[in-house]
Amino acid sequence: LSISAALVEKMGGEIWVDSEPARGSTFYFTIPYKPENILVDIPETGFDENLNLNLNLKGITILIAEDEHSNYILLKEMLRNSGAKLLHVVNGLDAINQCKENHDINLVLMDMKMPKMDGFNATKAIKKIRPDIFVIAQTAYAMLDDERKALEAGCDDFITKPIVKENLLLKIDKLLNPQK
Repeated sequence: LSISAALVEKMGGEIWVDSEPARGSTFYFTIPYKPENILVDIPETGFDENLNLNLNLKGITILIAEDEHSNYILLKEMLRNSGAKLLHVVNGLDAINQCKENHDINLVLMDMKMPKMDGFNATKAIKKIRPDIFVIAQTAYAMLDDERKALEAGCDDFITKPIVKENLLLKIDKLLNPQK
């Protein structure tokens, strides 16, 4: 919260809270929008321009373990035209149970910070019972230590939020089609 307040204030905005006893708190903020007619230089991404980003994942089942609904919707939209069957859970315990019960799951997009059980522990448990499942860690924290911890937990790859569709599709393709 203190980081959010500092960022909002640094951008010339305001932040405030509305609290109700026994109901919780809602935080609000505003920041000024100053439209400018400028051209933005988009950096080279290093992606292969000839890559077919409409991967054919027909017959592939992807479990999205994500507690933030808006993040789930974004991932679902990114994978909409892939042909993959998408499943969704909101915590690590449910991810483990899905992987135990559903042997069609090929890949898990694992949020590393979820309620009940985090993605690190969920990945460890999933890899013990289903070592064949690929797991891509997804986190808002782009620290090298987080990537190391995710890989040590058994994740096959790592992606930081905000997730770029092309980057996600390349990582999925690399895991599911290693011969390319």
